Amino acid sequence: ASCVSSVFKRAARRASFREMARCQACLAVLALLVCSASSFQRSRLINARGAVGSVRLFEMRTEAAGELLAERKDALREAIAAYSACVKQMEELEAAEEAADQTDEKRPKKGLLGAESVASRRSQVSSDMEQLRDTITAAIEALAPFNPTGAPLRGWGGFQGSPPEECELGGVWSLEYTDAADATFKRGDRGEAVTFQLVDPIKRNFVNAVNFVNGKGKLRGFRVIVKAKAKNAKEVALSFQRVVLLRKSRFPRLFGKITIPFPGIRIVTAIGRLLAYLRGGQNTKGPGFEVLFLDEDTRIHRSYDGLYFVHSRLSQEPALAD
Repeated sequence: ASCVSSVFKRAARRASFREMARCQACLAVLALLVCSASSFQRSRLINARGAVGSVRLFEMRTEAAGELLAERKDALREAIAAYSACVKQMEELEAAEEAADQTDEKRPKKGLLGAESVASRRSQVSSDMEQLRDTITAAIEALAPFNPTGAPLRGWGGFQGSPPEECELGGVWSLEYTDAADATFKRGDRGEAVTFQLVDPIKRNFVNAVNFVNGKGKLRGFRVIVKAKAKNAKEVALSFQRVVLLRKSRFPRLFGKITIPFPGIRIVTAIGRLLAYLRGGQNTKGPGFEVLFLDEDTRIHRSYDGLYFVHSRLSQEPALAD
């Protein structure tokens, strides 16, 4: 700028008024260019700082969301663990109550007092279980908005044009909790029941499996094969196909497996709607469920009857007892 100013002064001494005006115009244009370049650099610096701030803000929000997700998963797991402990305690009290009913008639008073004590504890545990069910439901509803899988059924049988191998539902799952009364097994003559679920996106099957361990009977376990059709990215309609009984037999190829087909889907759907009506539900869709949450180790869904199921992923299928 100083060089241009000196040139302008020399030109002013010996040039005409027109040349002076031309130099003034050039100086103005040069000053404008210098100001524009300075503003551009300042703007780039501000934008760069703003971009760094936005990235950092996004990272902070992501970290906070991840921490909140972990906290809510931990809260759900703790509630389920407490509920499972109550279930085990209830089973022990029921066994004690059965033993009290068989008390020697020579000591009726002691047996009666024992039965009353067991009944009182059963009532307390039952109340605790009811409160824990409400706690678990609230924990599930709090966790569902943080579902990291927006389309859990993408790839189910080729749904949405994706290959089944990309469907994240596939694998072996263990049932950790449900408020469905008919989905759990008590230990009996068949032995301890190991329940799990095999999910096959290629065959579009959910296989509800039960293995009996250390049982006295001939039944080793059974499988309930359910066909599933994706209704949208989060919901499936279920069609019960058949039950396969796995038995101990000297001739396993002939009598080791017995298959019992289910009636047609219309009959099953009608029965499901009737049962939902008798329970006071509002299910008009038939068998099916909506996936509420799915990540690498946890799956939660709610059936059309309003029942909740919480599964955890297993690394492999539990072995069937000999």
